[in-house]
Amino acid sequence: KTASDTKTASDTKTASDTKTASDTKTASDTKTASDTKTASDTSTTKTPPVVSSFEKVTQVITEAKPTVLENVNAAISGGTVEALVDAAKAEQLSKAVELAQFVVPVEQPQSVSGPTESVINVDGDTVAPIQPPPVSGPVESVIDVGGDTVAPKIPPVATQPPVSTVPVVKIGRWNPASGVGAVPLSEQVNQEYALITSNAYYAVTRLKNYTNQLPVKPASYAFKPVGSEAFVREGTQYTAATVSDAKLRINVENSDSAVFATEFKVSSDVYNDVISATGTVSKDGILTDDRKDRFTVIRGAVAGDDTTLHSAAYGFYKSIDTNKDTFGGITWEIEQ
Repeated sequence: KTASDTKTASDTKTASDTKTASDTKTASDTKTASDTKTASDTSTTKTPPVVSSFEKVTQVITEAKPTVLENVNAAISGGTVEALVDAAKAEQLSKAVELAQFVVPVEQPQSVSGPTESVINVDGDTVAPIQPPPVSGPVESVIDVGGDTVAPKIPPVATQPPVSTVPVVKIGRWNPASGVGAVPLSEQVNQEYALITSNAYYAVTRLKNYTNQLPVKPASYAFKPVGSEAFVREGTQYTAATVSDAKLRINVENSDSAVFATEFKVSSDVYNDVISATGTVSKDGILTDDRKDRFTVIRGAVAGDDTTLHSAAYGFYKSIDTNKDTFGGITWEIEQ
């Protein structure tokens, strides 16, 4: 080179352009020999670290992205779209195969028939699911008190009180002269029943604790016979008779007054006749004929409350001639 090609002194950096000693790093700033890695720290071959399944999956996913992007760049720069799609499919398929080894199979739950309570794991022991028992009708909730389960309380079935079969009024034959089956009058009139009326053979009694009067409102009540007994006496001979076609109707005017009309047929081997009578019912329920037929006597009682009547009973007697008569009793209940 000629002298003109060489740099002049003006082209060279002056001393002021060069860094001073203060600008340069001191020995303390430079790394010491202890900071540098020794030959023993380096290794010619690198051993891959042990990674978990989760880390492997993460590594596979992160490594897959740049590979796919390189294929995309290559396809865009000089390849074709078909080559791009094929490359992407191949790459994803290979990664899916690699990921499959890390997939943990999930056990399918067994089918459960009907609702069950949750399975509870207590101190590592699995408690079997509790099947709720079938419940008939309403039950109270199960209460857990202090860890002890209280059995559900089933409400008791309400039972209807027994219907009393004791009649309020009844008739009874007390004179044994009429035949077998008579009950002494002293046994018919006791602590439970009071005597209402009687004739030579029959008595009518009513419960002592009966205190109801006649119904308050005017009404007409029809009764049907539910029991009867009759005899025909001729001299000292007693013949059993039957009562049929019996009817009784009571018309209540007010709580102090009522009237009645009755009729029935007495049949036997020695006598057959129809007996009828009319009369009044007092406010305390005493039934008495009006003696329009002077040969017939009917006495009895009714029972009910201030809204209705429900039962009645009376004894009857009829003189046929000087040596023959008929007598008996009938119990009644209201027709529905």
